[in-house]
Amino acid sequence: MNPRVLITREPARASELLSALHSEGIDAVARPVTCIERISDAASLPDLAQIDWVAFTSVNAVEIFAEILAESGRSLPPEVQLAAVGPATGQAVQKALRLPQVVTGGKGGADLADALREYEDSESEFTVLWPCARDSHRDFLSALELTGARVIEWPLYATEAIPAGLLKSRLGESPEFDVVVIAAPSAVRSLAEVWPVPWNFASVAIGAATAESLQKFAHTTCIVSRSPRSEDLVAAIKQALDAVASATQPFNSNHRSNS
Repeated sequence: MNPRVLITREPARASELLSALHSEGIDAVARPVTCIERISDAASLPDLAQIDWVAFTSVNAVEIFAEILAESGRSLPPEVQLAAVGPATGQAVQKALRLPQVVTGGKGGADLADALREYEDSESEFTVLWPCARDSHRDFLSALELTGARVIEWPLYATEAIPAGLLKSRLGESPEFDVVVIAAPSAVRSLAEVWPVPWNFASVAIGAATAESLQKFAHTTCIVSRSPRSEDLVAAIKQALDAVASATQPFNSNHRSNS
């Protein structure tokens, strides 16, 4: 029997979700549809002595930042504070650098901007270094700049599509899944290269940017998970599977799991 759920991430990154789905009796596999290309080096590392915060909105940014910091031969000044979106990114910061001062519940960049301003607890100016992807969603930067903070955007990596021929050999000529979990807009583009829309599966989007990308591709059978946490993703996946099984009307891409 073919797997019913495809998670478009590396198996190691999806291990917790895979385990949770399997414990619910849901067949699932993880197959990456994009790859990470580092685009910055130690020569471009900003002067950390001028930074108040380093804010991370992805695990990839944490790992590449730590690599570049080590290659530079420099250390993170003790007065620089660290912030992260979501528990997974927070754990990556703690493992690669040190315990972060701020970790949000994983709702998005705008929530991290609010958390930083609340932590500062004043109208004072502060400077935030934002190591990010080249095509990162702009909600964090826009929200933080509205508070008067100075943000240094530092793209560290690009998310590139795996060549369509190779991806097709991994995934098959046509979708054999009921639900596909999609973590980023780049993954939407990769899937569209292999499986032209309209798609006959439901999707679970992680984040507003992914949902927006799906909407641009006119894929409306989509649930947006409340957060990247496994429990919220499992709830969204189960909701999508139920809808597929009962042949209900397609969801709007802004529909959110309330489980």
